[in-house]
Amino acid sequence: MTGTAGTWVEALARRYGVGQGVRFLEKLPEGEYFRLMAGARVTAMPSIVPESFGIVAVESISLGVPVVGSGLGGIPEIVDKYGAVAGGGS
Repeated sequence: MTGTAGTWVEALARRYGVGQGVRFLEKLPEGEYFRLMAGARVTAMPSIVPESFGIVAVESISLGVPVVGSGLGGIPEIVDKYGAVAGGGS
């Protein structure tokens, strides 16, 4: 993760004591991206704005990785039986 958003998220992870268990990565080649995603225990999609189509959720599910996503936009429909929805809907 780069830029201001990356710095903020990394600081937030340290603040809540989960920084050691989270890996923050720069842009990866496509093959490496899917290899790492397939090895994940869970994919978090904490979107704060509605997403009409969460491609990250679809990629995770296709690799057998459960998704925890926000209740906004199309994420609940995508996650459906393959994960969990956290937070309110749109």
